[in-house]
Amino acid sequence: MRICSSPRNVLPPHSLIHRPKAPQDRSQLRLWLLVFALTLIPIQAQCVSQDALTHWYHFMLVKAPPYRMSTTITPDAPISEGVDCSRLHYLVYKWAGAPVQRVTARDMAMGRGGWKGVEKSLDNADHLDLIWWTWKRRPERPYGHIGAILLGDNGLLGVIHASETHGHTIWQEMKGVLIRDAVAVKRPLIVGEDMPQGK
Repeated sequence: MRICSSPRNVLPPHSLIHRPKAPQDRSQLRLWLLVFALTLIPIQAQCVSQDALTHWYHFMLVKAPPYRMSTTITPDAPISEGVDCSRLHYLVYKWAGAPVQRVTARDMAMGRGGWKGVEKSLDNADHLDLIWWTWKRRPERPYGHIGAILLGDNGLLGVIHASETHGHTIWQEMKGVLIRDAVAVKRPLIVGEDMPQGK
């Protein structure tokens, strides 16, 4: 089990906090300043908090950005310009501090761009697992759509995805074609367990 929290500035090792005497010549001073400056750079999380991911998925549900194929938008454009299925998850993970790249749903299924994961069965799917579909009406696009399993307010597991049919980001209960056309479920390796309260 990996315990992780949201990314934050990580204190440098004690040896780097100790302030040595300032060097006398300029080249040593530059090196000393560079090492000191590097200790101040925020370190990106190697795993992301489930709480952070859940927060950003709920944010996307509230904002309900319109569906739009991301080939026509830059990866970091405002969500008001729209999201497609893979951009939705890229943004949520990026905002949660994950070191992932913007790639297609199929590339995410193949583990490219930082999206490696452990395969699971649909019966064992859990909150925040990623799920892929190959729609029966579009077999030429294997792994062509991606969503995330998300626990709903009603206590049921459903999926959040950018729906072309509905025209925006939605949460739907897992039934019908969402079960029939599912081809893969994975737990991303970068999703950690949250720190228990009071620890």
